Amino acid sequence: MRMDAAYNTIAGFVRGMPFLSSADGRLIATSAPGLADTLYEYDELGNMVRSGLDVNANGVLDDGSSDRIQESTTQYTSDGADWWQETTGKIFAVTGSSTPTTTGIQKTRLTGLGTNGLVNETVSTDINGNQTTARTVIDPATKTVTQTVDYPDASFNEITVTTNGLLQSRQSKTGVTTTFSYDGLGRRTGATDSRTGTTVTHYNSLGQVDYVEDAAGSRTTFTYDAAGRRTTETNALGKTIRYAYNSLGQLAYKWGSAVEPVKFVYDAYGQMTQMHMYRNGSGWDGAEWPSGSTGDPDITTWTYQPSTGLLTAKTDDEAKSTAYTYTAANRLATRTWARDNGTLVTTYTYDLNTGELTGIDYSDTTPDVAYAYTRAGQVYTVDDVVGTRTFAYNSALQPVTETIDGASGGLYSKTITRTYETSGVVGRPTGLSLTGYSVAYGYEPSTGRFAGVTWNTGAGEKTATYAYVADSDFVDTLTMENLVTDFVYEPNRDLKTQVRHTFGGADIAQYDYTYTALGQRKTMDLTPDLPDTLVEATTTYTPDNLNQYDAIETGGVTDNPVYDDDGNLTHQQGMVYAWNGENRLISVEPETPTEGNTKLAFVYDYMGRRVKKSVYTFSAGSYQLSAASLFVYDGWNLIQELDGTGAVQKSYVWGLDLSQSLQGAGGVGGLLAMTDGVNTYLYCHDANGNVGRMVSAADGTVAAAYEYAPFGGLIHKSGAMADENVFRFSTKYFDGESGLYYYGYRYYEPEMGRWMSRDPLGEEGGYNLYGFVGNDAVNDYDPYGLRSINSYKEEFMSMLLLDMKRKYYNTYIGPGFSDSLKSRAILFCAAGIDFDDTIWGFAKMGVKAVVNAISSTTKPFVEYTLKKARGILQKQTANKARGFIYNTVIIKKYTKSESDCKCNMTVKYYSDWDVFTVNIKGKVGKTVYEYGETECDCSEEFDYNFDGITTWEEGFFNTEYINNVNISIGAK
Repeated sequence: MRMDAAYNTIAGFVRGMPFLSSADGRLIATSAPGLADTLYEYDELGNMVRSGLDVNANGVLDDGSSDRIQESTTQYTSDGADWWQETTGKIFAVTGSSTPTTTGIQKTRLTGLGTNGLVNETVSTDINGNQTTARTVIDPATKTVTQTVDYPDASFNEITVTTNGLLQSRQSKTGVTTTFSYDGLGRRTGATDSRTGTTVTHYNSLGQVDYVEDAAGSRTTFTYDAAGRRTTETNALGKTIRYAYNSLGQLAYKWGSAVEPVKFVYDAYGQMTQMHMYRNGSGWDGAEWPSGSTGDPDITTWTYQPSTGLLTAKTDDEAKSTAYTYTAANRLATRTWARDNGTLVTTYTYDLNTGELTGIDYSDTTPDVAYAYTRAGQVYTVDDVVGTRTFAYNSALQPVTETIDGASGGLYSKTITRTYETSGVVGRPTGLSLTGYSVAYGYEPSTGRFAGVTWNTGAGEKTATYAYVADSDFVDTLTMENLVTDFVYEPNRDLKTQVRHTFGGADIAQYDYTYTALGQRKTMDLTPDLPDTLVEATTTYTPDNLNQYDAIETGGVTDNPVYDDDGNLTHQQGMVYAWNGENRLISVEPETPTEGNTKLAFVYDYMGRRVKKSVYTFSAGSYQLSAASLFVYDGWNLIQELDGTGAVQKSYVWGLDLSQSLQGAGGVGGLLAMTDGVNTYLYCHDANGNVGRMVSAADGTVAAAYEYAPFGGLIHKSGAMADENVFRFSTKYFDGESGLYYYGYRYYEPEMGRWMSRDPLGEEGGYNLYGFVGNDAVNDYDPYGLRSINSYKEEFMSMLLLDMKRKYYNTYIGPGFSDSLKSRAILFCAAGIDFDDTIWGFAKMGVKAVVNAISSTTKPFVEYTLKKARGILQKQTANKARGFIYNTVIIKKYTKSESDCKCNMTVKYYSDWDVFTVNIKGKVGKTVYEYGETECDCSEEFDYNFDGITTWEEGFFNTEYINNVNISIGAK
């Protein structure tokens, strides 16, 4: 036995990872900062069968302890005359218990192949016992490969047919079929959707895609330089984005008539160190980046730790910096904001054995947060301003109760109970309940799609049901009691042309839309029309070098907003705004209060959700509390509103939002009903998720009617409940006292058409950190105040999301989380696609590089993690400081060949608890799922930095490419 140290030198980074090996050279232990030793055990054939963290530090993995153990066993079993290879994954989930939990079983057929062309068959059993069977059949005569996947929640099978290595057709488990066509060189030239028609791809003489044309005939064209890099992209309206590169092939310039000009500067390690934004200058429509006439840029600078590449500071154009420090394990240790002369510090603490986040301490009055975890790494308790939350899980590691105890200085006490199917599709969520509130979910038996919600919130049982468009997965009709909403789509594009609401056959509201060639909304006609209440005025805004407004002039009166050094608005139009240690708004009040003025105060929980709103009235020289509201959430959806004593005042019920999932769009367009304990009101939304009408469920009376300007300014408001109803524009909570909308992570000011504070995601949410949905509020929406979503532009990724959601309703990705959340987690990890930030928000989900959770022999993991994760994932940690866990390692390959506009995504994910083994090639785990060739729209700008990878082995093992995602994600 010997002790060694493995050193990895990457871009100047040197890290030692001591490891212990046996006499025969097998790895038996590794050590890393901030973690217990990781131990490995083998069977008599030398196969690794167990690994885990030695939490009790006794040098062995003890079943009945707190050690974090995962094990994998492989055996050969017979089923009648056939033999199978069966691999079983287990973890030890309960502290002190030696009884393991089986997380999954995969059987691969070894005999009986060849019959009817069968060449492969696997049967995967999930943690709940649901089986998914995949079969591959080859017909040599026709050179055709047919792959069939039988899912437990649908009567349809997923079927893909490939001939001569070219994908010919794909039928989803919901019965939607897509067919593909190719030219004589085997390049894909067309993709035909069974509803919308054919998208065409065309190539130039060099085999590069020179245009793509959608089924509606809208064309996007491309040009390239001598190195094959894209230099222009011109849309169907003739607007162009231009690209130029530095000598290393990195994108250095981006300009043109369809984009704001920007320049990027990199260091010797390829890390972006500066971004130059230009608001002046000339020549931006030219074919070359203008020389000498670009004006004075606004520069943002990123500074990195030389030895690790970790971000240590971000500095704006006024030389104001946010600073970060890290632990020896490269976990975020402190964050220091720029304001208050750098005295506002947040400190993060971690479990020294597991690396899990245990505490967040703020140097100001922001309430601290503390976490504790189960042996399975799931959140057990959270202590925050609301009280102590205790989570309980079932045998399948799904959350069943969330008990909130606010008796000792907290805000309220509640128990939220979640239920799951116990037969059929075992483990599929069936609803949730708490005192005075219950919802139950239903699914289509033939497709597994969401079918409806039944609820009782104190005013009798009500039901909402969904029907879907033929040959599509889009909602066709929503029926709530007597209220019916019908959706009509363009025949060649997935764009809503009409949203019609009727009650008992009588029209309530109808929205009709037309679109440009780019899929942008051109007109909206509302029937019946509502009278405008706008007063004509001209407002002039003067921005500064930080994209903050220096001056706002209306009718000859100028106001000069003031911001703090972290970019939070502090003074505007006589109002004062205060912010906490997470840059969350905590109070709004007049600068000089007079009798009857109002002050607002807000409190937030561990996820950043607003859990209390207090309203004060200025009287006799001081503020007196006049009202208080407490808020209870399911994820980010508000489900109960309480008064200051904890009595329920209103209950809210949610269905599918614009993402066609329960929370994928942050609830935008998904609010179904509100109950005040006596009456139930139903919501009617337009195509962009704005509340247009609220009607009585009893008789269809319009209780509230609204019409909005493009950026949410109120054009019309009427009805007996128009003021009392708080959900309006983008289905977000409206504070009538301040005129602000609460989105979750930020507050939106509709009269300014921008956010009150900077984007917590930084430039990932857009270069203008205050800009609302890229200044395209007619077409886009923002789920939580982080980034904009355009359902048409992101059709490819949303369809991929829905597809994975349907397949993996019960996949072990953060045990027990929602279908939408799991699929988003997969996509975020696999392709860097953060649809709506739910991966941060729901139950403190965490993302973390797995340097310390893997064997030092799996060098590609370490190389990738240190080189890439510190940029993407550590940035998330710095921004959000979410918790960490070792649930699932995800590895992926994504290729997009510019020459033929093919996209191939291979998403392979591995349970770190499930079948965790290192094979001869250094791969970790067993492939649970592989997502093969997928459609992509070459007219869209999908830049995931995955160019260059051509094969799985190359991408995984060649250190030149660092595009495989190896991270761990799970419940926090």
